[in-house]
Amino acid sequence: MNSRAFDPTVAFLLAPLAPGCLVIIFLFNGWIMGNLFLAVEGHHLELLGLKVFGFLLLILIVSALIAYPPALLVGIPAYVLFKRLEWNAAPVYISFGIGVGALYSVVFTPALAFIIAQRVAPLSLHVGLILPCAFYGGLVALFFWLMARPDLPSDRMRTPPA
Repeated sequence: MNSRAFDPTVAFLLAPLAPGCLVIIFLFNGWIMGNLFLAVEGHHLELLGLKVFGFLLLILIVSALIAYPPALLVGIPAYVLFKRLEWNAAPVYISFGIGVGALYSVVFTPALAFIIAQRVAPLSLHVGLILPCAFYGGLVALFFWLMARPDLPSDRMRTPPA
């Protein structure tokens, strides 16, 4: 019997953090494996301790700050609309996530640059962030779809067998 892995509410809470977790895995996979033997000998123990934990936490916080606003402001209404229209396929969600990520980069980058530097950022910065943000939006949508599985029936809507 196929059913959803997570409730859509839980998927909305977890999916925006998933790409940040992937960044952590890819970023530290080679570093941890390459430096593990040094830690065994007593070298680099401080790097394997609080400094690394703080950096990992920073990645998750930045990931949350970037991903939650569009997920809440655009993702929830889109999910309700897609369910109403019965557009439950993964490509619909992923395409929409890519579009939201690209649009968010066009809006977010100039605002952030102006807040930080008090001046308008160069056009090359905006163009250079469209593709990574679009990719990130697609990943968030993919993780949401894999967790919520809107194409499968909900456990709450299923009637128990007699």
